[in-house]
Amino acid sequence: MWNLIKILPIISALWLLRGIAAAGDVAAAAAAAQSPQDGYRISILINDTQMRVGEINFYREYELSSNSSAAATIVIKGSEAVWSKHFGIIQVHSYLRPVTLSANNTLGDASEKFYVNGTNIGFNVHRNSTFYLHSLHPQNGTFNTSVAVAFILYRSTGAIPGGCNMVHPVDETPFLSVMLEEEIVLVETPPAGSGVPHLDNTTCTTENFLYEFRYLYLTKQDFSKRSYFDMLRTLMVPRTAMESGYLVTKVPEYNLHQYYAKNTGMGIFFVTLVMDGYGENVTTAYIPGHSYGCPQQQLFRDCHVIDSTPLAILLVLMMVMGACQIILGRQLVYLRIIVNSFMIGGYLAYVIFCTIEDWDLKMVIVMLGGLIFAIAWTVLWLQCHSVTEVADILGSVINGYGLSCLVLYAFGDMRILESHTYYWMVFCLVLPSAAVLSFPLSRRGAIVSTALQGSFFMSITLLFMFDGNIHYAVINNWRRLKDTSFTYAIINPHLDIVDCFCIVVWLMAFISSIFIQTRLMDGGCPCWRRQRVRVLRYRDQEAQPLIARLTARELGSDDVFLSPRSNSRFMQYWNRQSLFV
Repeated sequence: MWNLIKILPIISALWLLRGIAAAGDVAAAAAAAQSPQDGYRISILINDTQMRVGEINFYREYELSSNSSAAATIVIKGSEAVWSKHFGIIQVHSYLRPVTLSANNTLGDASEKFYVNGTNIGFNVHRNSTFYLHSLHPQNGTFNTSVAVAFILYRSTGAIPGGCNMVHPVDETPFLSVMLEEEIVLVETPPAGSGVPHLDNTTCTTENFLYEFRYLYLTKQDFSKRSYFDMLRTLMVPRTAMESGYLVTKVPEYNLHQYYAKNTGMGIFFVTLVMDGYGENVTTAYIPGHSYGCPQQQLFRDCHVIDSTPLAILLVLMMVMGACQIILGRQLVYLRIIVNSFMIGGYLAYVIFCTIEDWDLKMVIVMLGGLIFAIAWTVLWLQCHSVTEVADILGSVINGYGLSCLVLYAFGDMRILESHTYYWMVFCLVLPSAAVLSFPLSRRGAIVSTALQGSFFMSITLLFMFDGNIHYAVINNWRRLKDTSFTYAIINPHLDIVDCFCIVVWLMAFISSIFIQTRLMDGGCPCWRRQRVRVLRYRDQEAQPLIARLTARELGSDDVFLSPRSNSRFMQYWNRQSLFV
């Protein structure tokens, strides 16, 4: 019995080691099942009874190895009855890295008419076909590429996406061309073609087609693979695209070229739907595309709005000036002149030199322009008796500019604002109107105006630092000055959690500034420029005193008695009562 007790720990240890080994074998088997394989064979069989028209008939995600010489084979098979009344679209979507889809096993034997390269690609399928998927990036080393393969089936009476292609080497291009430019994202849709039973082959008779453009946003800095594939799957078929996607109502001169405002670090996904106008009421969808607002190689490194040192320095200056405006904006008159003139001078410098391509040089010029403008205004009005009014005018102009940018950002997708004339007419109408309404006519109004300016500077800085979206109200105004094609860009104000946080910060800073400046003025801050009041001294021989002395006990009483030689307490009370007059 004692010997049995002694060997029990040994038996338990052996059993535990056996369980660990078994778990390791299971994990290894699972890893082997999920690891990239050389030469996938993907079979897509279209059944006459189980096929779903206008829906996803096949969807799988795979991992492809870049160092594999063998290609993944995609085989699509269906009966003659299926292909006589239907056609399909094979879609391949790769994550971050482009892949190649061809009709030949080896790319060396394939001409340009039989292969395409990109991250969102595919072919129209009219018969049993075989395609080959390649992921070759020898210049970038060894890595795996995540891909999603999908097949959607449509009726032949519908429009054929890209069936009237006259740009790409491939005969039919059902995918979108997405080009990232400096200020916009350009999306080109190849014209659709009509097929059987209207004509014997695909033709470019497109006058009876109705195009519809849809798009969706990801949250800021969301570059995950799961979000990428889920968003693409939502836009693959017309039904889910129309249910979830935003409709483009702003159509440019040529309606197959769409412009979208570039939001750095925000994923935007596009799809084009086309409806056949021959009475069949069949809607087909192109292969959706995407853009993150920056090149693929910068996604996880520096895909941010703040991508230059001069811009970071300018934002720090704005933060400091905003804090000074919040605390001492009304008390220090010359501080208001320096801050407001610096902001206006910087904007004017940007307007003059907006065509410069080097962003760092442009930001240096903006800071120098603001500094020169601030020094000029300070020197010019240093001896002027109306220095307070000058500071209030500059502050009102800044308030009007901020409000006009927000108004045009909120209504930026209106068709009437595509015209430069109407856009700047509205801008020049809103800016002076808001400036006049925000001009302080009293001391309380001056406090509100400076609090609004300081909180505006701080909130804009935070939006730049944390990659929000509301600051694009100012950025888009700059873009209208530089890029004429931006007039057709889709803006669609999109708020996320960062924008909500900055709005709360702006409200807190605004309220805190009013409270702080009011307390400083009530407390007789030495930096407050009090008006000089000449006090008439009385003579002891006068029967009635000219100024009565007020005490806390008898404040508000009608008793009049002789005043002492100093009237400082009375004048302090008088100034307190006239603060908000």
